[in-house]
Amino acid sequence: MKVPDVDELTKRITLFASRPRPYLPDESFGQLYAGLPEQDVEWSWINPNRALLEEPGTQSFIHDASDRAYYDHQSERGRSPDRITGIAEFAQRIANERGEERGLQELLGIGSDGSIINDRFLRINVDGYESPLGDIFRINGNGNHRLAALAALEVPCVPAEVEWRRGPFSTTPCRIDEGCDERIAYRTLLHAFGVASYIDPTNFTENYSGIVTKDWPYLIDDPDSAVESLSALEALSGETYTSSIGRLPRHLFNDPDNLIAAGNHLVQTLSGVESDFDSTTLMQRSTNDSGFIGRFFKRR
Repeated sequence: MKVPDVDELTKRITLFASRPRPYLPDESFGQLYAGLPEQDVEWSWINPNRALLEEPGTQSFIHDASDRAYYDHQSERGRSPDRITGIAEFAQRIANERGEERGLQELLGIGSDGSIINDRFLRINVDGYESPLGDIFRINGNGNHRLAALAALEVPCVPAEVEWRRGPFSTTPCRIDEGCDERIAYRTLLHAFGVASYIDPTNFTENYSGIVTKDWPYLIDDPDSAVESLSALEALSGETYTSSIGRLPRHLFNDPDNLIAAGNHLVQTLSGVESDFDSTTLMQRSTNDSGFIGRFFKRR
């Protein structure tokens, strides 16, 4: 390959680091009613374009990689003026090695016999998340500089130690602020239409922060985050998601105002059901009077 110049590599690294990021919540370790997360670790090939750095933007570039040396004679190289340029110079050296065995072994964490080196520091470590748009990854502690350099060189796949995050996932508690009611209504919408579940559904008005899911962890924070996260997932995968999300139509997630309106309507409807439950059974309520949410489903 023709090795790109430093300016071109610097531009690519900056764009790679600044890509939109989906919301990635924590797993629900031992949380009541949520169950324990399933975990497994494997050595696998991953697509750098589906991998995110540990922190947003360039915050993960904690040192200048230009003097990252694998040979004694490289230790005298001067330092680059900034960290991104240093990674660009590092990428050039990777390309110029052109498969030189010893350098690539240390770079990728593979022993001379092809086995995995036991020193975790040398491996590219990522968390893996399954999604309806394919697997995505996020650096977990080690490999930010190497992944950015390899992505800038347009390497199609790299070996990494993947720790799969299987869920269930829970999101942050709902703080009392001006957006709290909208967030509660949105999470109630997710619960009612099979995207996520309240930990204690018999008492979800008291447990609105305990929303969990296995399939859509990217969407369970708030309406704005959900719209941005779905768009980020589509950008990472290079395809548009068109199917339903739970039992909600995809187009609801084009605009946070749609989700806010649908959530508010649902809460009002549930409040109405609760207030007249003694005098009107659910079977007597007209399915034609489905309001805002019904109109969305009629458009599918």
